[in-house]
Amino acid sequence: MILGWLKPLDSGQTPNSSQKLWENDVRIGEDIDSIYAISFDVCRQNGNLFLALLFQDGDATRLKSAFSSDGGENWWIDRSLLKSGVYKMNAVSGTVLGNYFFFAHTYGAANTGIDIYRARISDGRRVRFPNDSEFVRLTPQAVGDSIKEIVLVSDQDFLGRYLNLFFITSSCTLKYFYSDTAGYRWFQIPTGVTDAKRGLDACTNEGYDTNYAFVSYITTTDSLEVDGFTYNGARDRLIRSWVGPLARFTSVGAYHDTVIAVYERSGYNAPYYCLSQTSFNGGRSWYLGIPGGEDTTYTICAPDVACRARGGQGVVYFYGTGGGRRPRYTWRNYRGPWSTPVEFGDYQPRNDARPAIEYLGDNVYGCVYLSANPVYGAAYFDRTVWTGVEESELTRSYPIPLTITPNPGRTKIKLNYSCSRAGKVRIAIYDPSGRLVLTPVVGIQPAGDHALNLDTHSLTAGVYLVRIATPDGLTTAPLTISR
Repeated sequence: MILGWLKPLDSGQTPNSSQKLWENDVRIGEDIDSIYAISFDVCRQNGNLFLALLFQDGDATRLKSAFSSDGGENWWIDRSLLKSGVYKMNAVSGTVLGNYFFFAHTYGAANTGIDIYRARISDGRRVRFPNDSEFVRLTPQAVGDSIKEIVLVSDQDFLGRYLNLFFITSSCTLKYFYSDTAGYRWFQIPTGVTDAKRGLDACTNEGYDTNYAFVSYITTTDSLEVDGFTYNGARDRLIRSWVGPLARFTSVGAYHDTVIAVYERSGYNAPYYCLSQTSFNGGRSWYLGIPGGEDTTYTICAPDVACRARGGQGVVYFYGTGGGRRPRYTWRNYRGPWSTPVEFGDYQPRNDARPAIEYLGDNVYGCVYLSANPVYGAAYFDRTVWTGVEESELTRSYPIPLTITPNPGRTKIKLNYSCSRAGKVRIAIYDPSGRLVLTPVVGIQPAGDHALNLDTHSLTAGVYLVRIATPDGLTTAPLTISR
């Protein structure tokens, strides 16, 4: 059986381990390089893909949009869009709502405003707004205050009514504007946030109970913050967790009040690595984890998450350094263990530009990333042909093969785990900073159930992560030590 680019496996079929889960990269715009910012979305009505990008062209920076109607195999570039200036546009973001793909960028020498365009979802061609203008310009900034980052998201998955624009300014203010499906008139919702510094992301929440939208960012005190916004615009601060001065990126996704934030954290053995915070009750309580169960002694950076109906949670990030850096992908069915990370991408990515992942439907994820070599700043698209062998197994709701008792514990704990087949097992424990503190098990073990009694006298009070790698895959679980 051959897996094609555009034809996923039928329901119930499982590819064997020798079949490739990601296809060859497709370059978007063969003559465009030095791209430094991208935004990627999919139209739920027809499956068409859209990309907005910013790139350096000599002394000028330019804005382009791209469109694919065949699942990403071919891309059309809107070359009539010649927006440029001798200044650098700080950010770009785009989203689909109704009959249009809306995309926005910062403008002006000081990036004090935002220009918003729209293109048809049928063919990607730009169209004018109801007042016959080519774009809508927002100038909400005070003199001397510039816009650093923007995120434009919609509720196309459920309500299909509103565009939501979030942005961070140089004065560390988080601002929130919204508009209807025309995208012409915009209204501001006060947030009260004055300590948002970097790493902005946002999403809406299909099937929400309380919070209609979520926003993640890094504060002036170098902490991750996730805020929820109700349908009426009321803000709820949900979690704040220190990430350190080196952390640059956060990403947030939500579906039916299952909320996940993935983010960089300043590392102990590496400059940064990725963690996740997950809530299953709309943000009232959170669980710390490591996407893909990766080893945090290695550089893991620039994560992005997609969380949509029938697609589970898909995360991409960059693993490794220099010429060995590659994109990786992991998945889970909203909760439980992550699938074994899959390396994809034909080229070394830039680690200063976050990739973009979206669930395309029919068990397929797509990702756009920017290359560092051999072409600097080229945009490449890649997609899965299946959500993965491990993922099809996880949807059967296998139990997590690790339990910790007691938890919280004091001086002694017991780890119970199982292996379906004989093979190498490694158990590692990391402290809250990501530093490896214990490796109580490394070696070959037989199939079956196993128990490990562990002395934890040497561990100070706090929350640790227990990471177990078996022939069945990777699992992480939090361990709380109390004194």
